[in-house]
Amino acid sequence: MKKILNKKHKINRISNKISHVLIAFFTCFILVGIIAEWNTDFFRAKFHEGDIVLSSIYAPFDFKIKGDVDNKATEAVKKEAMETVLPVYSIDNSVKEAVLNKVTSFFNAIEPLNSYIGAQEERILKIRTTGESCGIPFPVASSIFELNDPKSFLTETVNSIEYIMSAGIIPTPELSKLDKDLVKTVVLIDKSKNVEQKKNLEELWEFSGIRKKAELLSASIKDRKEKALLVDLMSAVLSPNISYQEQETDYRRQAAAAKIKPIYNMIDVKKNELILSKGERISKEHMAKLEAIEQRDLPSIKIASFFGIALLVGLFMLFIVLYIEFYEPDLIVGNK
Repeated sequence: MKKILNKKHKINRISNKISHVLIAFFTCFILVGIIAEWNTDFFRAKFHEGDIVLSSIYAPFDFKIKGDVDNKATEAVKKEAMETVLPVYSIDNSVKEAVLNKVTSFFNAIEPLNSYIGAQEERILKIRTTGESCGIPFPVASSIFELNDPKSFLTETVNSIEYIMSAGIIPTPELSKLDKDLVKTVVLIDKSKNVEQKKNLEELWEFSGIRKKAELLSASIKDRKEKALLVDLMSAVLSPNISYQEQETDYRRQAAAAKIKPIYNMIDVKKNELILSKGERISKEHMAKLEAIEQRDLPSIKIASFFGIALLVGLFMLFIVLYIEFYEPDLIVGNK
C-alpha cells in the first residue's frame, strides 16, 4: 500500500511540475508581448521639435525624405490628367421631334392640294407658301408634290431623320475645333434617357456634310432622282442636335486634377551625414530626417526589444522556479 501511495505521489508531483512550467512559460510569453508593445521606446531616444540634442547625430544609412512640393511637376501631371478627360456633349431629342413634326406637317398640308380645283397658279403658290413655312425650298417642295407615292417617300424621310438625328448632328465649327485639337472621341449625354456613352467622331453627322453620307440614307429608294430629292429635303430640314457642355467638361477636368497628389522634391541624405550638432535645437526639417531613420529602424528595434525583454523575463521566471525548487519545494509538491 505504501508503495502504491509513493508512486501516486510521484506522479502527482511530476504533473504539478509540468503544469507549473507551462503556466510560467505562457505567463512569460504574455508579459513579453505586452511589455514589448507597450514600451518599444525603451531602446531608443524620443525626439520632439524644439528639443536640444545632447550629442551630435549622424545618418546611420542612406535614405530619402520629402522636401517641398514640386509645383511645376505637380501642375504638369494635373494638366495631363485634365487632358485625358473627354469633351462632354449632350444630344437634344426635342430637336428631332421638332424636325419630324415639321416634315409631317408639310406632307399633310400638301396632300389636299392634289384634289385642288383652283387655278394652277394658286396651287403653286400654296405649295410655295407651305414649303417656306416648313423651311423647305420651293423646288424641293414642288418635286415632293409631283411624286407618285408621297406616303412611301414620307416613311423613308421619317426613317432617315430618325437614323441621322439619333446618331447626332454636330455643328461644323465644333467638329472643326475637335479635329484641330486632335480629338477623336467625345462623351455624349442623352439627358432624356439618362444615358452617357463615348462616341467616335466618325459616328456623328456633320451638319454641312450630310450630302457626303448620302449613300447611308434609305437603301429602299432605288430611283436616283428620288434619292437626290431625299438628300435635298434632309439638308433643308435637319438641324444640329448636339451641343458642347463646357461647364460639365470643366467640372470633370477639375475633378481629375483634384485627384492628383502633390509631387515632392526628394532630399538625399547620405550615410554618416551630420543631421544635428551637439546643442542644436531640433527643427521641423530635422524631425523629418529623424522620423525617417526611426521608421526604418522600427522593425529591428521591436525585434531587439522583444528578445531582450524575453531574456529578462525568462531569467526572472527561471530564478523564481529555481528558488521554489530548492528553498520552497512544498509550494510545488503540495501538502502530503
